[in-house]
Amino acid sequence: MNINSKEYWDERFDTNWLDYAGDKQTLFFAELLCGMLPQSLVNEIREKEYSVCDMGCALGEAVPVFCRKFAVDVDGMDFSEEAVKKAAETYPEHKFWVGDLTKLNAEKTYDVIICSNVLEHFVNPWKIAKNLSEVSNKYMILMFPYKETLKIDEHMYHFSEQVIPMKINDFSLVYVNTIDGKAFKNSYYPDQQVLLVYKKKCENMVLLSDVTEGSVGAQKRKDDEEWLSRLDILKEELNASNAALREQIAGKDKDIEILNAAIHEKDLVLQEEKQKYENEKAQLEAEKVQLEDEKLQLEAEIETEKAQFITRICDLEKEVEEHKNVIKQTEDFKAQNSGNLNEIDRLNNIILQKDNTILQARSLCLNINSKTSYKLLCAFARFVKQFLCGSLAEKKKFLGICKRCITRESSEFSKNDGYNMVLNIVNVLDSVNEIAIPSQAVEKIQDNQNSILSTGATFNQINPNQINSITEKCLEQTYNKSDIIIFSVINYEFRYQRPQHFAARFAENGHRVFYINANFVSKDSIKSVSNNLYAVDFHNENCNAIYYAPDCVDFDQWFREKMDNLVNLYAISDAVIVLDYPNWVNGAEYLRKTYGFKITVDYMDDFTGFLGTTTNALKDNCIHMLKTSDMVVASSNFLRDIATKYAKKINTVRNGTEVDHFYKAFEMENHKQRPVIGYYGAVSHWFAWEKVCYIAQNMPEADIVIIGEVTEHRDKLEKYKNIKLLGEMKYEDLPKHLAYFDVCLIPFDTSTDLIKATNPVKFYEYLSAGKRIVATEIPELEPFRDEYVYMSNDDQKFLEYVKMCLSHEDNLKSKEECIAFARENDWQKRYEKFAEACQEAVPKVSIVVLTYNNLELNKYCIDSILNKTAYPNYELLILDNCSTDGTVEYLKELDKKQDPRVKIIINEKNSGFAGGNNIAIDQATGDFIMLLNNDTVVTRGWLTNVVKHMSNDPKCGMCGSVTNSIGNEAMIGVNYKNIRELDSFAYQYTRMHNNELYTEVDRLAMFCTLIRKEIMNQHGKLDENYQVGMFEDDDYAQVVEKAGYKLLIAEDVFVHHVNNASFKKLQSEEYKKIFEKNKEYFEKKWSVKWKMPKYRNGVTAVVNDGMMKMPVK
Repeated sequence: MNINSKEYWDERFDTNWLDYAGDKQTLFFAELLCGMLPQSLVNEIREKEYSVCDMGCALGEAVPVFCRKFAVDVDGMDFSEEAVKKAAETYPEHKFWVGDLTKLNAEKTYDVIICSNVLEHFVNPWKIAKNLSEVSNKYMILMFPYKETLKIDEHMYHFSEQVIPMKINDFSLVYVNTIDGKAFKNSYYPDQQVLLVYKKKCENMVLLSDVTEGSVGAQKRKDDEEWLSRLDILKEELNASNAALREQIAGKDKDIEILNAAIHEKDLVLQEEKQKYENEKAQLEAEKVQLEDEKLQLEAEIETEKAQFITRICDLEKEVEEHKNVIKQTEDFKAQNSGNLNEIDRLNNIILQKDNTILQARSLCLNINSKTSYKLLCAFARFVKQFLCGSLAEKKKFLGICKRCITRESSEFSKNDGYNMVLNIVNVLDSVNEIAIPSQAVEKIQDNQNSILSTGATFNQINPNQINSITEKCLEQTYNKSDIIIFSVINYEFRYQRPQHFAARFAENGHRVFYINANFVSKDSIKSVSNNLYAVDFHNENCNAIYYAPDCVDFDQWFREKMDNLVNLYAISDAVIVLDYPNWVNGAEYLRKTYGFKITVDYMDDFTGFLGTTTNALKDNCIHMLKTSDMVVASSNFLRDIATKYAKKINTVRNGTEVDHFYKAFEMENHKQRPVIGYYGAVSHWFAWEKVCYIAQNMPEADIVIIGEVTEHRDKLEKYKNIKLLGEMKYEDLPKHLAYFDVCLIPFDTSTDLIKATNPVKFYEYLSAGKRIVATEIPELEPFRDEYVYMSNDDQKFLEYVKMCLSHEDNLKSKEECIAFARENDWQKRYEKFAEACQEAVPKVSIVVLTYNNLELNKYCIDSILNKTAYPNYELLILDNCSTDGTVEYLKELDKKQDPRVKIIINEKNSGFAGGNNIAIDQATGDFIMLLNNDTVVTRGWLTNVVKHMSNDPKCGMCGSVTNSIGNEAMIGVNYKNIRELDSFAYQYTRMHNNELYTEVDRLAMFCTLIRKEIMNQHGKLDENYQVGMFEDDDYAQVVEKAGYKLLIAEDVFVHHVNNASFKKLQSEEYKKIFEKNKEYFEKKWSVKWKMPKYRNGVTAVVNDGMMKMPVK
């Protein structure tokens, strides 16, 4: 076997790799490489989130090390399939793939390629390096033995400075470092290593001085030390000579020193008097100029405010007039509606009595129609009217019916074709039910209600009729984007920050957003902020805000009632909870358990750093929140490190900016006579007021403008005339003030954990206007130091940076570069990452739909999935079993729409029910498999509820829905006749039976069944020995129960089912033969006697006769 061949390494990795400490040596090399890299490159990889791949990763031990170092995802590649397989098993959170360094695919590229201790195994390593350069977008990081003295058979090439190229294709060598492994105790490689960094399209190549960090400069340092030693000896001799000379002139120097001291003393007195005079003069002149500027500025502000005040008075007068009109209209509505409501109640009672009478008559008719005696009477009536008295054509029809009845193909004597008087009566009764009763009064009342609700619905104002109208309107709309419920840390109308930005962007992207305000002082109300975005106020007499919830009596019970009302009113069925503050955690857990809404924590602050809250309870709730969450999204590395101790899933999404909003400041012209140093934001205990006052004291010629609520340090700031406290401003007004800032400050006290956890929003907002920024040493701004921001905690240095920026002597990025950087950190891009994290919080479901002809049914089924499923994380796999009725063409058209959730599989042969489903299951990537028949219509919230039961009970292996038509306990009585009635019925039934389970189940029909993917992975998929599609459900029920899991029917999941759409195409004799054959195979396989399925109590096979059999739009 050849050394370094694929077979050689496969055997090494499979046998003695660990015996020879291969894993430890890989970790040793990884730590060496991380320590030798320049910090500037590490910062660049982190900041720009480069894609990284470790090529030649062996068993992948180095990949987690690089991931921690760079704080980005790192992939691993090796040409040994055995190595990649083991790496993937050991580190499942990372991606590993098989590749060959001698022939890499140029289409699969990374920003950074790492190749550590691999090239020495090749006869021509630089050819391999060229291959690496073709798949690298930014950097190549290479490390290998240097001037190797060890003799290792696997090493085919030896490296020295003479063979290292300065360029590889269009990559230039920009950094070199060497290290001697013998310097480390218990070294896993006691010899030299060299690190090379090549950068793409870079003219700044490495200099000889760069190499002196490693062993190449060792000899030079030794020579320098010898010269320094000789210089020290000469220095001592020179010092001795100088000492003798100093003794000779000491006497003369003393006389001179006395004379100089006297002269200096007189000069000091004169200079002090002169300086005192100059200072007083300069101060008076500065105060004069300042007073004149302030006078002009105040006069201009007074004129502006006067004009604004007059305009506002006019606006208020218009608003008062409009308000009076609204009040008058409301009173008119009340007067008009009072009589109409009484009339509607009376008519509703009459209609209800009529409906009950019709249903009783209909039930009696259907009962008569099912009797054998009546069927014989129908047959005799048909014989007389159709055969004896009918035309020749009618006689032929009668003989055809007789023939089909004799051959048992059908029983048509009592069918509804005009000869069955009882069914004629049923048709008349049904037509009466479908007559629309026009009522102008009802329509007018609903219009009035909608006009009132659009201005902000209040819970106390909403009566049951209004609740029904709002809910019905919600049910009529397409529902394919999950709702977002944000439990906020601040009210929506307060300072516009991260929570409001995410709320607005979710709404803009089609999600309904319910923003639950943090304060409970206002009355209950639901106000429409913009399209899809609602601000919700809950009133609590005993608790002013969520910050004090732990001390409030019965808070959890109060919260549950409020949220139940909101969820039911707006038909919230598929939702993700975004938790901004820890004290909401109990309520969020209630919603997850009750409604199945998963929890994403937006971890944006060190909450224990805020004063004025119940701190101990807040800390406990914070830990509880992190532990119970389905996903934690941290806004900084500091917070991510805290979350890592408790949370299962963690992501990082930093703060951002609304570039287009703050860019207005860049475009605005501003005319001012004095320089302005600005800050906007809160001024609280973490505000470094000392630095602001130090600037004010040392720069009286500049104004310092502070915009925001000042809760602390006001007395200290107001001591200085050139510090202007403008108070809180609206978010919309910030750009016009930012426009006249010459330098922007972020003066935070970095000794507090609160600031260590902070990723300042204003940093990105300032850059959106191209502003110069000076900040304290905030950890989250460290990657941008001296490029986009100057940073110092030292007062004097802080002041120097401000002066540099004011005088345009700074070296920060240009305004255009700052704005371009801000665009890369826009809130829209942050939202996209945050939305992905919310999706990952929800278990993925793979919906499998098998089609075989029945085109119209297929369309209804697929359309209902895509328009009524707002579950956040699902994929739809549709496999066609050789349809011939246009279904294939329909699916191809659907595929052209490129919906990322939908995957179309066109089978080349009819693989049957089990076989077709198994093909799709093999391509499924979800945590759960939903087997859904193509003759079904799904309803709102179906997927969330069925997953909820699986999540709440880990021993539930399969869970199904209730339906209108099926041959077992899943069938319930229904009363709808069309799609609109279906949605309304399904919503009312499932909410009435929320969280209820039917447990007396020994099998689940696979018209709608959710199965844990892990069960299929461990115990196999559907048995393909059954024909057509019978007994697979009975069979897999045995599999699941034998594996120790339960079968359940969810009472809060309803799916309409046409039932046996494919079987109805079979002749009855053929169906019976297949049934018996499948039954025999089932009983033999499981050694049990098959039992006929049963209905639940009160339900029979004909309970839904006459109800909707085909979807009707």
